[in-house]
Amino acid sequence: MKQKAYFETLEGGTEITYREPFGQMLFGATLYTIGYSCLIVAFLNLLFLRPLLLSCLLASLAWIAIMLSAVGAGCRRNGFRQHFGNVLGNFIRNRFAQFVADASVGSALCFGYRYGNKRHYFLKVNSKGITSVDWGPGQGNIPGKDNDWNVAMWFDPGAVIFDGIHDGVSLHIVGPSGHKAGRESFGKGFIAFLQANEVHLTLPPCELLGQEAEVIEALHPLGRIRAERDEYPARPIERMIDKGSIVLIEEIRGTSIYVRQKKRPNQASEVTARKLAETQG
Repeated sequence: MKQKAYFETLEGGTEITYREPFGQMLFGATLYTIGYSCLIVAFLNLLFLRPLLLSCLLASLAWIAIMLSAVGAGCRRNGFRQHFGNVLGNFIRNRFAQFVADASVGSALCFGYRYGNKRHYFLKVNSKGITSVDWGPGQGNIPGKDNDWNVAMWFDPGAVIFDGIHDGVSLHIVGPSGHKAGRESFGKGFIAFLQANEVHLTLPPCELLGQEAEVIEALHPLGRIRAERDEYPARPIERMIDKGSIVLIEEIRGTSIYVRQKKRPNQASEVTARKLAETQG
């Protein structure tokens, strides 16, 4: 069955919109409702419950400390307004990625959500620092069902203009998780959107599928391989792969090549030596 792409490019081509799943929003709302309901109950226990058992006193104080420390840490890290804007994002499905002019870098790609006529931003990245876009399974994926795939945009850490979450990583998960076919469709559409806005992305040729290659920079997880005479960035499908290994190119997802190990470094060295000896002979 064909999967829906769940995104739309707006007129002008500088913005795409997509929606978070209703179930994910409901799950987030449920967690926050439980957490803050328990916080209110803890305050009410301290104010009105008499006599107050020692166990109730300790439980109430512990929950208040946990909740207030979490809120305080978020406000110190991101500021009061940004923190609660991030929290509000758990209840809003409408998200966007938008190119805007920036005086310092020329063009910035911004991610956030819209509420009414206002926008809240999570991340702003110099468009020249975007390095790749690919998709893959998340931790909740069930093999064979491929139910938890994500589209990831990788970028140079120095390209960050504004990080409203301060997670310090060099990738951003674009859009919701979902089935492989739907995330692949979204990923291809997102790449087309970036290319239409002059982001330079190199897509590997499909002819590489099924070829053997040598790992010239360890795949931990991102490294480089040599296929024929050309070099390409690549990622392992399973475990990390050391330099010198021989791998099989099994998938191309967006700008990334995914490989599976065939021979370990010592085996690869023996094969290379044998081929060299045959050539000289």
